[in-house]
Amino acid sequence: MEKFNIKRFGNVLKWDFMNNWKYTLWLFLVMIVVFTCMLGLTYFNSNSDYMQGVHDTMMSVQASACSFILSIIILAGASRMFLPLKDKQSATAFLSLPATNLEKFISRFLNVIVLWIVVGCVAFLCADALQMLLAKLLGANYVVSGSKTFFSMWPFDNMEWRGEPYWLKIQIGVILTTLMTYATYILGGILFRRRQFWITSVAIFAISVIGIIAIVNIGWAIGEWLEAHNEQLEELMERFFKDKDTFINFLFYAWWTITGLITVFFTWLTYRLFKRAQVINNKFLNI
Repeated sequence: MEKFNIKRFGNVLKWDFMNNWKYTLWLFLVMIVVFTCMLGLTYFNSNSDYMQGVHDTMMSVQASACSFILSIIILAGASRMFLPLKDKQSATAFLSLPATNLEKFISRFLNVIVLWIVVGCVAFLCADALQMLLAKLLGANYVVSGSKTFFSMWPFDNMEWRGEPYWLKIQIGVILTTLMTYATYILGGILFRRRQFWITSVAIFAISVIGIIAIVNIGWAIGEWLEAHNEQLEELMERFFKDKDTFINFLFYAWWTITGLITVFFTWLTYRLFKRAQVINNKFLNI
């Protein structure tokens, strides 16, 4: 049973979904309530003489907040991707499934990351329709939708293929950075045994702070050297980069390459750790 089998994978996917559908439904209903309340704040002063533009602005702010909340929920879901390994009973049932590790791994990815994204988007659409219905029934002067703003916050929807040339490259970098962030939280989900989301978040924050401090200190350390060799560095830059656009494109390619490689490496490392997962493990780390 070393090869990937689509029929067997379908059975694993179905089994995984049926074992978690109650939690997914609960999450769906909670998101509808939260999003409806957030969007409903737009009509808090609905009896006033506000112009529709004011309501549009308020709705855009609330929809943006909903998009941010969903992003946090998805990151939390990424860190909970391997929740079945948390206790002995669940780990025994999951690891003893007659399927390959790859089939189990992809099943968890689809039932947590992809499913939660779909559920979150559907929950917002339901909440948006519900808030408009309630606003109309309660006699709001203006009824506005937040769906356009909500989905425009996602980088996949912001792509402007014929717009500013750098804008598309920025969007590609944002998408790759988003994937790298998800891969980081998924790695934290398999690496840590408890409090995966919080520990991963603290670890990312600590590494970021250390990195910023290191960059600043390095900048101060080599500042005098850079000033002393300014002309040589300019000649070197002119030799490799013909103009400013060439240098900026190099920075974009470096950004894409670094984030892409980190994403691939973290995903590979997560799968390697998943293959080594055991039913009984009392250690803090799954290694």
